Amino acid sequence: IFNALLNGASLHVYPVARLGVSGLEEWMRREGITIYCSVATVFRHLLHSMNQENVFPDLRLIKLGGEATYKRDLEHLQPLLKHGCVVHCGLGATEIGLALNYWVDEHTAIDKHVVPLGFPAEDIDVLLLDDAGQPVLPGEFGEIVIQSPYVALGYWGNESLTQQRFSVEEFPYATRRYRTGDLGVEMPDGCLEHRGRKDFQVKIRGNRVEIAEVEDYLFRLPQIAEAVVVSRPDGQGEDRLVAYVVARPEQACVLSDFRQALSEDLPAFMLPEALVVLSALPQ
Repeated sequence: IFNALLNGASLHVYPVARLGVSGLEEWMRREGITIYCSVATVFRHLLHSMNQENVFPDLRLIKLGGEATYKRDLEHLQPLLKHGCVVHCGLGATEIGLALNYWVDEHTAIDKHVVPLGFPAEDIDVLLLDDAGQPVLPGEFGEIVIQSPYVALGYWGNESLTQQRFSVEEFPYATRRYRTGDLGVEMPDGCLEHRGRKDFQVKIRGNRVEIAEVEDYLFRLPQIAEAVVVSRPDGQGEDRLVAYVVARPEQACVLSDFRQALSEDLPAFMLPEALVVLSALPQ
């Protein structure tokens, strides 16, 4: 909101929860939208609902946040990128503002299936810490902690949560830290890659599983348009993985088929044991 208004731009809000994604394409063309901002899931729905040959002639910047952006998302965006549009990904939150930036144009090569979080913004230090609050070794993943003078003061009326997430460091200068709950690993060039949410890691038959990694492999299957994986207890109280998926048009999702496909890359304990096919994921 303020990025638009403080820079003299007009602000247009599309109520996707009430109107759905089906009318978003026509609305963007009618309003002449030049900068688009949403979570990646909404924009992914938009791309799947429109003719891939169509482009938005006025669109010059796409800002995606709130969740991981995948390589295949950018592949769908190639017609837009070829017309000079730029995609911005990264890491930001209400508590820290925008902390990491990653820019994509038609010449950007994405080697991994998930787009990197990017590089720290100005005056922001990004730390990777283990459970004891100590820096992890190079190449190891840890919790992403943002250190900056611009970190929020805490949560109003919630002192316990404030103490969990925020701290003040007095040396070498007074600054604040915020524990994001996201896991990351730093590449040799300083770029940060996402490794899922700390609280989304589960234990399946004694093995630690990062749910986002299972979702990533599901996204690679040609018959699946959207996927969410959760951990649910079975009749004996043991955690198991359940996949909620949205099939591409005229595609069928069969549990045995995708378990067979996933088993080529994933160990048995990472394979979802149940499949729920939905017409659309809840907003």
